[in-house]
Amino acid sequence: LTNLDSRITEGDTIISIANDLCSVTESKTLYGGDMMTTTKIIKKMATKMSADIATFPDPRQREAIVTELLHGVVKTSSNLLDSSQLASWRDLTHKEQMRVATSLLVGLEENSFLLAETVIREKTVTHSVKNILLSVRVLELRNVGAEVFPAPGTVDQWGGGGGGSSVGGGNWIRLEREALMENSEGGLVRLVLVAFDRLEEILQVEAPNATRLINSKVISASLGKGRHIQLSDPVTICLRHIRTDNVTNPVCVFWDYTMSSWSEEGCRVESTNLTHTICKCDHLTNFAILMDVQATYLPPNHARALQVITYIGCIISVVCLILAIITFQLFRGLKSDRTTIHKNLCVCLLVAEVLFLAGIGQTDQAILCGVVAGLLHFFFLCAFAWMFLEGFQLYVMLIEVFEAEKSRIRWYYLFAYGAPLIIVAISCFIDPYSYGTDRYCWLRADNFFIFSFVGPVIAVILANLVFLSMAIYMMCRHANASVSMKSKEHSRLASASGEEENALQNKLLSHLAWLRGAI
Repeated sequence: LTNLDSRITEGDTIISIANDLCSVTESKTLYGGDMMTTTKIIKKMATKMSADIATFPDPRQREAIVTELLHGVVKTSSNLLDSSQLASWRDLTHKEQMRVATSLLVGLEENSFLLAETVIREKTVTHSVKNILLSVRVLELRNVGAEVFPAPGTVDQWGGGGGGSSVGGGNWIRLEREALMENSEGGLVRLVLVAFDRLEEILQVEAPNATRLINSKVISASLGKGRHIQLSDPVTICLRHIRTDNVTNPVCVFWDYTMSSWSEEGCRVESTNLTHTICKCDHLTNFAILMDVQATYLPPNHARALQVITYIGCIISVVCLILAIITFQLFRGLKSDRTTIHKNLCVCLLVAEVLFLAGIGQTDQAILCGVVAGLLHFFFLCAFAWMFLEGFQLYVMLIEVFEAEKSRIRWYYLFAYGAPLIIVAISCFIDPYSYGTDRYCWLRADNFFIFSFVGPVIAVILANLVFLSMAIYMMCRHANASVSMKSKEHSRLASASGEEENALQNKLLSHLAWLRGAI
């Protein structure tokens, strides 16, 4: 990136630099400093291209080359907003993120208006990439009407499948004819409209308890180079809520370039419902919806006390698990399938709790935090798999009380470690960036990713409920068994039945406690 920056001053062609910048940001994982450098290059390219095209006598040549530059800039900007670069943004402090994001918005706007000023006749140029939809519209006064973006008929195509972005349906902005007419120049209206995906994740409000959040995509409109043009006829913005649960009090806000923060000045809520909010604003810029989060957060002293209690409890649990494993190892006479299940359950819980103690708070290192979250996901799922096998083994002991015992331990190992591995692998493939959050190294709970853990846990609870129900049924069926049953067999059946019932009841209670804690 430093080489690309120097090539601008050395006189290399801007189009070549733009293409190389796009390739680098698409193929490589960047660091926080690279984000700053990239946005500076984007702004420098607009300045250099503005000087270069002044030497081109052919207006069509100027338009073609600036269009090509803008396409490269839009793709580069989309690459910076991609989920694969989220860790790069996290390398920056919150203030640095706001500064770099502002620089990105300014650079994209400058390149867009460079094209708008180069076009000398009525024309619309649209660039649609993964995380950005951008439209540069040059309108002749005689054809000016109300402008809606995204244009009707293009939202589904842009917001649907095939790798398109997801900003589409439910988000639009409408500028009235009068507002456009009064901002014309030379008989033309020059308008730049942009919709962003994932930008809201970067431009989140900084708050100690995260009580407010940006709850919509970001959509932008600009007339001319002025960023604070006052409109006689307000612009209308409709924004779809990203979250609909536990949020309230929508506020229409715009991005203040000077302060690098959100402001509600000049904007008001026209109407709102569970899924959408319609705003009216008397100026143009980048718009979004700010909402309150209704979740209740613990006071700092209570949070510290809870943390101490949690760590003390985990340490006691680790000691007890170590003692249990030592006991299973020393008393070889206890060797059986059921004992092996107990031992593996203790090992999985021990590893998971040690990981929890050592790594749950490593949020300052995004990659390490994600690895810790993935390992916790795997070992806790393994623990629940062994809990399931405990119930299954007790059920088998009951139905095979008169049959020769046979070991299934190989199949148990395959299931208990194979199934969790598959679940974690699929989860990581679908959304690797939901492993680890800003608050703890666990699964994200705000996008249903947590159900990759809660789902299997619920399945284990339901399965053990079935085992318990069947055990009770069989106990009732044998309650009136023939008195001629041999005493030894009767004793074995009664022992297995009682053991089954007590073990499954205890396991169900432990499952529910684990599930509540996980959620």
